[in-house]
Amino acid sequence: MRIAFLTFEYPDVRPGGIGAYTLKCAAAIARAGHEAHLFTPTIPAAARESLPPGVIVHDVPDVSERLAAGTLAGPLAAAALNGSHAAYKLSIGALLCDALRAEHRINPFDLVEAAECEALALPLLMWPIGNLPVVVQIHLGSAANDLGNAVGSGERDDLAEALELASIVGADALCAATSSVVEVTRQLCPFAREATIIPYPVNVAAGGHPAPPPSEGSALFVGRLIRRKGCAVLAAAANIFLTRGPRATLRIAGSDSPVPSGGPSMLEQMFAAVDPAVRDRFIYLGELSQAQVRREIESCSFQVVPSVVENFANTAIDAMALSRCVIYGGNTGLDEVVGDAGIRVWPLTPELLAKAMQAAWNDPALARDYGWRGFERVSTHFDAAEITRQRMEFYGRVISEHRREQSTPRQWDALNATQIRAVLDALVRQMSGTLGLAGPIATPGRRLTDRLVALQKKLGRPPHVWLFGAGRFTARLLGERHLWESLGLHLAGIVDEHPRFQQTPTYLGLSVQSPRQLCNDIERGQRVDAIILATDTLEEVFRERAECFRAFGVEVLGL
Repeated sequence: MRIAFLTFEYPDVRPGGIGAYTLKCAAAIARAGHEAHLFTPTIPAAARESLPPGVIVHDVPDVSERLAAGTLAGPLAAAALNGSHAAYKLSIGALLCDALRAEHRINPFDLVEAAECEALALPLLMWPIGNLPVVVQIHLGSAANDLGNAVGSGERDDLAEALELASIVGADALCAATSSVVEVTRQLCPFAREATIIPYPVNVAAGGHPAPPPSEGSALFVGRLIRRKGCAVLAAAANIFLTRGPRATLRIAGSDSPVPSGGPSMLEQMFAAVDPAVRDRFIYLGELSQAQVRREIESCSFQVVPSVVENFANTAIDAMALSRCVIYGGNTGLDEVVGDAGIRVWPLTPELLAKAMQAAWNDPALARDYGWRGFERVSTHFDAAEITRQRMEFYGRVISEHRREQSTPRQWDALNATQIRAVLDALVRQMSGTLGLAGPIATPGRRLTDRLVALQKKLGRPPHVWLFGAGRFTARLLGERHLWESLGLHLAGIVDEHPRFQQTPTYLGLSVQSPRQLCNDIERGQRVDAIILATDTLEEVFRERAECFRAFGVEVLGL
């Protein structure tokens, strides 16, 4: 078979569980002798060099890249991005689906799969290719994420939820890794369709059992720092655990995040919950590459996965595949993934979580036993070859049914009035803003334009401004560069210290320098009027990282 996947996320480039699953699934399909194609926004050359054998990646230039290449007019780019974050992701889906259509005309695919989260397949479902079925995999969408993150009803992204539900009810078939995530999604965004449950494929260590955990290794948490991952409970439990274990350490790997209600970031809240007397053993590692995460798992005694809403949890599976004990929060998809092969904590309270961590720390034999049981479970329940056989059988059934039922109408009537209104409201607001009828929408590009104009008025000349950060937000922001460039304003470059810029220090046509490099240049006389933080979620974290520029009198501004 020739299978195509649509994904925005990609490991070590745009990190996330969906990207990790997609690459693992594609690699397993390729090993089974099928063709696996990934359609995703452009990835760096280094990521392409490490592709699993048989996996083909189709780089799809996003709006900012097309603008930089001169293949998209600036006003059109700005108009296309004149909407919310959910609307932006829908534009990414349109680009991915368009690239897939072009490839399908040359060499047809048998089936397409995409996540419900971000609704990347929706353009293909609204304008289907007659002989190409679309499978939507339920991962953990906006509604479930908001539930786990305690987002209030007035702060939820109605448009994202409506688009994701539309992809669920419009798909030719549904699948998911756990029944738990299906039921959580069904409760929040009601739909009647059944979903086929197929776990993720897992490759266990070749040549037998992996090395046992080291003596007095660390406790480890891997994941984005958000409430859904149980970070608040973990911090409170860590305070108890580290106080009672004077030689114990807890290492935290993952990107920080804001909290829905504003205020300190999740990392800042976690540090605040830990007693200063033990804080030196509460170690934050930041966001790590897959290779670095593997080394952390190999060096730990056990891993803690205290999620309050969870699907298949790559982090738990990766630990089990390396025979590391997993301590997890119960009553989520982890019950199906880890089961009795790990230490289940329910109800999930700081005291009970700390007790489980203390038991694993004080009794290395117990941790080794659970590590062995976890390894056996992934070997027998999630073997890559067997899981891939199940998935290909599922794909085969979907293809056969699609050929028999091509005239069957899609189930759009499952969308209710609230969801339809969310879509129409977003469409009207975006069109009105584009045409200047209701005032401009405060998109990232418009906020940056306002900053640059204000600086020009203050200085009496065009300002010399650098952006701080070259991530997902910056990619969208640079898609709107026509807004400020049409006023004769320009950006001098980007400040970012990610290793990927050491070999190729450019990003979308702009020079990239590390904070130290730019500070050295300022010391030698280079003019820099302001550093603008290229984020709409982690402004305080970015501001702290850019603090070094203040010593030279450089303004650090947010958007």
